[in-house]
Amino acid sequence: MTRSLPPLSPQIPFLTVFNLVQHESYMRQEQQPKRQDKIDLRVHACLYFIRPSGHTLRPLDIEVMKRLGSRVNLIPVIAKADTLSPSDLAKFKERIRKVIAAQGIKVFTPPIDEDDRQAADHARDLTAAMPFAVIGSDKDVQTPDGRVVKGRQYLWGVAEVENEDHCDFKKLRSLLIRTHMLDLIQTTEDQHYEGLSHAPSSLSFGGYVDHL
Repeated sequence: MTRSLPPLSPQIPFLTVFNLVQHESYMRQEQQPKRQDKIDLRVHACLYFIRPSGHTLRPLDIEVMKRLGSRVNLIPVIAKADTLSPSDLAKFKERIRKVIAAQGIKVFTPPIDEDDRQAADHARDLTAAMPFAVIGSDKDVQTPDGRVVKGRQYLWGVAEVENEDHCDFKKLRSLLIRTHMLDLIQTTEDQHYEGLSHAPSSLSFGGYVDHL
């Protein structure tokens, strides 16, 4: 049976409501006698793009990130990072980290396996890089040394998408699809889904908006 989404207010992110709908759908499938063909449409990662203002998070960013972080694995990302100088970007990142900590915003942090030193160091590197600063481009450009790369051409040179000295795209890609994909799914299961499944009233369309 398909349910329609409840009325939304501007303060309730659509993704939050959509994900709760998927949690309810998944829980209903688990209650069926035959559970081997479950369809999982739950959201396991939410990239929240932050404008590269160079200042700090806006009040709206803080409010929306708080709501999203309690329902989904939230990953903050600074868009168009090449519009900031390296020093301004570093300061901007630090301000955002301080606001996230001060406001108690929940963001996804990759788990650290102390038994695997290399994996643990990589997880720490990813955590230290948050919020990830990314450059987006699907165009091939030539660098001064003759390499052809994905990036953006400027008068001063090339901003390379996959150069870790220029942005965090490779770190973000690693987190999402290479080293921590299963951790994202497991965190959805252990934290976001289990928390809701033990409080079924928050999943009912008549009342869950009050829990957001």
